[in-house]
Amino acid sequence: MRLFAFLLLLFSIASHAAPPSEPILRPNLTLHSAPIIRIDIDAQERFAVTASDDKTVRVWQLPALTLERVLRPPIGEGNEGKLYAVAISPDGQQVATGGWSKDNDIYLFNRATGKLLTRLTGLPNVIAHLAFSADGQYLAVALVAGGIRVYQLTTPSPQLIAEDNDYGANSYWVEFDPTGRLLSSCWDGYLRLYDTDYHLRHKQAITGGKEPISARFSPDGQRIAVGFNDSTAVTVVSGRDLSLIHSVDTAGIYNGDLNKTAWSSDGQTLYAGGLYQSQGQYPFIQWQQGGTGKRQIVSIDVFDTLTDLRSLSDNRLLVGSADPALVLLDKKGKSLARQDNELADFRDIGTQFRVAPDGLQVGFAYKYGGVSPSAFSLRDFTLSETVSKTLKAPNTDSKSLNIENWFNQTNPTLNGKALSLREYERSRSLAIAPNAQHFLLGTSWYLRYFDAQGEQIWAKSAPSITWGVNITDNGLAVAAFADGTIRWYRLSDGKELLAFFPHADKKRWVVWTPQGYYAASAGGESLVGWHVNKGADQEADFFEMGQFREKYYRPELITTLSKTLDIEKALAQTPEKQKPIEKTLEQSLPPVVELLYPNTGDSFRETDLEIHYRIRSTTADTPTAVIAYIDGIKTDTSLANELNSEHQQTIKLPPHDVTLSLLASNKNGKSLPASVSLKWSGETRQDLLKPDLYVLVVGVNQYQDTNLTSLRFADNDANAFAQAIQAQEGKLYKKVNVKLLINPLRDEITQGLTWIETQTTSRDTAIIFLSGHGIKDTNGRYYFLPQNAQLTDLKTTGITRNDIRDTLSTTAGKRILFLDSCHAGQVMSNKGIKAGDVNQLSNELADAENGIVVFTASTGRQTSVEIEELGHGVFTKAILDGLQGLADYDGDRKISLSELDMYITQRVKKLSDGTQTPIMVKPEAVPNFFIAQP
Repeated sequence: MRLFAFLLLLFSIASHAAPPSEPILRPNLTLHSAPIIRIDIDAQERFAVTASDDKTVRVWQLPALTLERVLRPPIGEGNEGKLYAVAISPDGQQVATGGWSKDNDIYLFNRATGKLLTRLTGLPNVIAHLAFSADGQYLAVALVAGGIRVYQLTTPSPQLIAEDNDYGANSYWVEFDPTGRLLSSCWDGYLRLYDTDYHLRHKQAITGGKEPISARFSPDGQRIAVGFNDSTAVTVVSGRDLSLIHSVDTAGIYNGDLNKTAWSSDGQTLYAGGLYQSQGQYPFIQWQQGGTGKRQIVSIDVFDTLTDLRSLSDNRLLVGSADPALVLLDKKGKSLARQDNELADFRDIGTQFRVAPDGLQVGFAYKYGGVSPSAFSLRDFTLSETVSKTLKAPNTDSKSLNIENWFNQTNPTLNGKALSLREYERSRSLAIAPNAQHFLLGTSWYLRYFDAQGEQIWAKSAPSITWGVNITDNGLAVAAFADGTIRWYRLSDGKELLAFFPHADKKRWVVWTPQGYYAASAGGESLVGWHVNKGADQEADFFEMGQFREKYYRPELITTLSKTLDIEKALAQTPEKQKPIEKTLEQSLPPVVELLYPNTGDSFRETDLEIHYRIRSTTADTPTAVIAYIDGIKTDTSLANELNSEHQQTIKLPPHDVTLSLLASNKNGKSLPASVSLKWSGETRQDLLKPDLYVLVVGVNQYQDTNLTSLRFADNDANAFAQAIQAQEGKLYKKVNVKLLINPLRDEITQGLTWIETQTTSRDTAIIFLSGHGIKDTNGRYYFLPQNAQLTDLKTTGITRNDIRDTLSTTAGKRILFLDSCHAGQVMSNKGIKAGDVNQLSNELADAENGIVVFTASTGRQTSVEIEELGHGVFTKAILDGLQGLADYDGDRKISLSELDMYITQRVKKLSDGTQTPIMVKPEAVPNFFIAQP
């Protein structure tokens, strides 16, 4: 990844305008969805901050690398809002960030609340680097062009107190030493050292390369380690006068660069990394004795450029990469914590990027070089590890179109004639149309469509590098991007129609239109959402797709659109859910809750805790309710709901660690939960009784309606699950109460739902296990089918999704649903019966307001596999094995939700030969609790 060449293009572009007010669709992952560019850490090493090309800053709690919050400056389309710099104040209270914006802004945020405190504007060029002084009183800025600036952080607004414009090229680094001296690097080949009054004292040309990037003071300020953009050299100079001390041994390291450097906390070890790669990975190199001693190459399972290195106490090291990945290492290079890439890696995807002739199915690969191939169908929303041979690879060879230098080159040609690209723009992928009259070129920044003479018909700004392109027989361009998305465009004019994001876990996915209509797997609705600017001087709001489910969840529309190539025509052809959308999305936004106090990580020693919160709304709609949840369980506390006022109220908490969440609603929908994790520091209670467990188990094999195919093992699955869960009595649970229903009538199931709802208390846990047929009616509504279900009268003979949701959402305590109702498969579809949409049901149940953990046997309309030799469905078999102890990965003799999910995923994949994908969906506010003891 070469960020710096790209930045050269940006500094000449300037336009003073307010950020767009229309909502902007953006990825929403735990880790960034684009390269991590910079890292910083507060003085006490409580927090790390990362800035990214994805236009966000993320705040991480150390040492666990737990995401605390996402900071969202105002952004626009294209490059507007990409962040290249971030710094956190030594006390951890403020975060400064900047990058590319129309007014070259620097934003200062309150870390704890996410509020944008102030904006420094009017700088002449792109912000490349930021640094706080050790006392937190000053902020230094490196500009891509135009030198450096220093601000004093006075109240109410920072003041510019120093600047140096006499720079011969671009500057990408500023850094303070412990005494307040300031250091900078510049591509004119010089380092500059300023005194504490910011007078230039030393300016020294540096040997090793012409383009120095990082320039890092050793902990005592006596040495400076320099890495270069144009060389694998690393140079150590004096922290007093910039004179050369020594060149570091990099003999034999020829590829890439080592442009990022860092010192260990004791100053004895020097680190460097960057574009240097070895055996397909991007390691860093460390030298003992301050850079003069033994050299060691340290691999850390990172597969793209190392973008920043930050040292911590005890010689620990925090590493960020372009994957993206974020890894905290101990002094021996062992991983202590990490956040890994959540994107499918389409680099060098080549012939694995395949499409069906009609564009309704796409083949791709999750890993670099086309490894781990998979396919996704827009017909039935299934994700499969089997890629059909009918899918076509991109055509890159034609007798009439001799296209050369198109792979990773800046000078592609057609029949010897240069194709017009921007300076530094690199061609990455090619697809020639079936009639050889047109071709697609995917580049670093654009998707370009040319005719046979090399004249450009259209060009569309790419969300990131275009690693793969393809063309369908029916007029679609399909492209795979570095942001992990695959997008469909209308070939005639380049209009984007659809975008698909497959999560790297190979289970979750979401597909959407630019208008916001979408389909998603269980757990997939949170992967994308709407960024809503509130002006240039305020932080933006963010709303997940699932908050608009009622209006915008339209899977049938997605399929139809891929055929009509026009959203209006597609809407006209899907009348079963045609509810006119009278308001625009920005006119119908739900409220936003801000939990101002306490903060994540705070402790409490009294069960009565005063909380501070505020409710905002971009509309005039008054919140109808504000509800507090503890560990995902609704409380009875009455909370004030007036808009735009800071409320202070007391809430009662249990005497143990908790996740506290607030949720507000108005007529447009529910807010995202404002959640904090709190630690109990009071006296440990030894007298707390074990909870009871209430379990409703339903297995339906036989059906009275002859149109419904009988199942083989739903009864076996139910019986075995009931026995396994009954064995938990006396372990995690004081008493286990099981109601087992085999081939029940509808009334028996509804009575069972009433039983579990009325018996479970707030201290207990409730589990519902359903195995049988699940289908949907002509209006897309889900039904679980009892023995006496009649397809001609589902409303009165089936168990609706509302029956399941209403029971679980009003049941007290912790609640879990195991749902294995995707047996319909090909047999039932041949009779015109479609499998029920477990994705929609699962996402509804796992909403924060419901707080239900859902395990589904499969995703989309996959078939649940039953195996004769096992006597079970593979989903239930995996559950049983996991509960017996195979899911106890950490050996603590307890099975947590995450452990069971991990085991079920791996086991089902193996037993089904990759044709079935189980998913667990857990609300954010529900902690990872223990479910069983082997």
